[in-house]
Amino acid sequence: MRTEKVSLTLDEELLTEAREVVGARGLSSYVNRALRQQLQHDRLAGLLTELEQEHGPIDPRVLEEVRQEWPSSSTIDALVVAHAVEAGGAHILTGDPDDLGRLAAGHPDVWVQAL
Repeated sequence: MRTEKVSLTLDEELLTEAREVVGARGLSSYVNRALRQQLQHDRLAGLLTELEQEHGPIDPRVLEEVRQEWPSSSTIDALVVAHAVEAGGAHILTGDPDDLGRLAAGHPDVWVQAL
């Protein structure tokens, strides 16, 4: 994968903490992973908005069931799986299939596939 050198302005406290975690040589990789995760989060949020417009809001009982099964999972993952369950099944494509796969494990009509 090609890379491009850029100049960024970051909060000093965040930068200091990140350098403490990864060291000065690992900062680019760390920021790259964070950016990739944020972009995935934004894409999933957009998908949720589309699904809600198409199918209406998630039944609170379904969402609560998913949250009870996996309370440590992120809200966005729970919403994606809850929409898939409520729609009667779905094929979820993601760059990080682990959490979504665990959430969907009890729902045979929901498939999670890595991109």
